[in-house]
Amino acid sequence: MKICKYAIMAALLPMSGILATSCKGVEEGENTQTRTVGVTQLVIPDDATKEVTFETKCTYSLRMDFMTNKMTISGSGIKVGGITGDFRTEPVTFLVGGGVGSEAFYFPTVTTGMLGSSHPVTDLKGYLFNYRAPWNSSMLVSSLVMSYKVDDATVKTINTEPRYFGTTTTYFPTPAGDQTATTEDASYGVEFSEDMKKATVTIYNIKFAPNMPSALEAVILKDLDVTLDRNGYTISGGGGFIPDVREGATSTPYPNFPFSTFTLSTKGEYCTEVDCHYEVDATIAGHTMHFRADFSGKSADFLELKPL
Repeated sequence: MKICKYAIMAALLPMSGILATSCKGVEEGENTQTRTVGVTQLVIPDDATKEVTFETKCTYSLRMDFMTNKMTISGSGIKVGGITGDFRTEPVTFLVGGGVGSEAFYFPTVTTGMLGSSHPVTDLKGYLFNYRAPWNSSMLVSSLVMSYKVDDATVKTINTEPRYFGTTTTYFPTPAGDQTATTEDASYGVEFSEDMKKATVTIYNIKFAPNMPSALEAVILKDLDVTLDRNGYTISGGGGFIPDVREGATSTPYPNFPFSTFTLSTKGEYCTEVDCHYEVDATIAGHTMHFRADFSGKSADFLELKPL
C-alpha cells in the first residue's frame, strides 16, 4: 500500500466542512476534547559532542477547543535528559483534516510552554494523527508527532512501533546478469527493546525476485543494533544472521536466506522517513544467489506540514 494515500489533505479541506465530523466523541453540549497518547522521544543536544538519547513511556494529553481552534499540550513527569517535570504549552492554533479512515490535528505554527517551573519550552510544532492501520483496517492508531526545544536540546516524539511504506527495489541474479524489480507492496515494521538498544524489524509481503511463487508473508530480523545520531536512529546488523519467516501463526528460522547486512536509518524533520538497504546470500536448489534491496519510505503517520 502506498503511503501517499495518507499524505496531508488538511490544507485542501475547508474548516467549516470538517469540524462537524472531527468532533465526534465530544460529549453533547461541550466543545472540547482531550486525547492522550504515549510516545517514545528522542533528545538531541544542541552540542554535537554530547550523546543523543531516548526517553521511553512518555505520555502527553492534548486538550482541543473546537470553538476557538486552540489546543494545549500537557504531560506529567516528562523526562528530557536530566530534567523531569510537568509539561504544559501555551494555547496554539490547530487545524483539522484527514482522509478516508484518518483524522489529523496539526499545529505547524510554533508555540511555547514550560517543563517544570524553570525550563522554557520553545519552537513546539507537529500534529496528532489518528488513522486506521493500512495493514489491519480494524486497528485504530493514534500517533503524536512533534518537536520542541528545551534548554540546550531538541526533543522529537516518535511512534512506539513505527511502520514504513514506500518503494522497495530488489536486485537479483539471472543467467543474463543482475536484474532489478520494484514493488510498493512491502512494508517495514519496527519494535524496540525495552532499553531501546535493540530492535526487531519485520519485512512484510516481500519478494526477493519477481519469479518467486509468492511473497513471503513476514521476514523477521531480531536483535538488531540501534544507534542514535542527530538524524534519529539507525538499526543495523550483519554477518549472515538468520531471519524467521512467518506464515499464519507460525514463525520458523529460514537458514537458506541469511542476511549479510541490514541498515535502516531515519531522516526528515520528524524522523518519519527512512532509507533501508539489505543483502541476502540465499541458497536455492543448491546454488548460492546474492540478492540485495533498497527501500525508501515514510511511516504510516507521516504528514507534510505547511506553514499557516
